[in-house]
Amino acid sequence: MGDTWVHLRHARKHYQHAKHPIISSFEPGADWSWCFIDEIQVFLPALHD
Repeated sequence: MGDTWVHLRHARKHYQHAKHPIISSFEPGADWSWCFIDEIQVFLPALHD
């Protein structure tokens, strides 16, 4: 399926193990980030070359 919720489900396992609280998508066309501590979408500054 590949939608955001599937990514979050895998990322939650990583968060529980590694304690990295924010996950961001690096897929082309995707610009979402999620904070597992606050359980909210977060907006990060754009990355530039």
